[in-house]
Amino acid sequence: MKRTFGVAAIGLLLIAPMLAALARQAQPAVADFATLGRAAIEELAAGGFDKFIERLDPKVGATLTRDKLAALWGNITKQAGAFQKITAVQVQDVQGAHTATVTCAFEEQNLAFRVSFNNEGKVVGFFLAPADAPWTAPSYLNPSAFSELGVTVGPNKLPGTLSMPNGTGPFPAVVLVHGSGPLDRDETIGPNKPFRDVAGGLASRNIAVLRYDKRSLVAPQTIRTVNEEVVEDAKAAIGLLT
Repeated sequence: MKRTFGVAAIGLLLIAPMLAALARQAQPAVADFATLGRAAIEELAAGGFDKFIERLDPKVGATLTRDKLAALWGNITKQAGAFQKITAVQVQDVQGAHTATVTCAFEEQNLAFRVSFNNEGKVVGFFLAPADAPWTAPSYLNPSAFSELGVTVGPNKLPGTLSMPNGTGPFPAVVLVHGSGPLDRDETIGPNKPFRDVAGGLASRNIAVLRYDKRSLVAPQTIRTVNEEVVEDAKAAIGLLT
């Protein structure tokens, strides 16, 4: 009995490190998420859109197609200039997702890409944030003519902003609906915030405007169809104004 127990004990001692090693392989370490984030952006910069698509979780891949990704990157380089290099990568764990913020130098300005991964290393979120360029209000915007209120849109509680003219209504109203890609309520690309410009300009002229963060930015795991990506939330936004 003693020999049998001894052999079993040795077996357990050997198996335990093997299980620990397998667990480490199943979930990349923080340093690995930084590497994954860097590699993903390098692929985009090299035009490897198909390779980036292969990194997507199937739920995200159903909506972020190669053509959409190519168009998004084209818009970025059109406004920010040619890609130069990656200058920094930082990783943060939030609500079960591992987000690599990849700061890049372009010809005209710096931009930060946030690439979120699940435990299997698949991309579940991808969006752009300004790195070091502040927004400047356009000359046609009159801040004293309107106020802005925080709202939430739809069952996924998408954060939004209602720009409401001062004075007594009713006012005509507009809902701003995004183009392709996981965009915030301002459609931010570097220092450019076209939806914020439009909202402020219209609200300065007695037109209420509602804008909101796109679902592919806030809750990409809930999207399987274009209807879920765009139409449902646009209808919910209109409902808030009626």
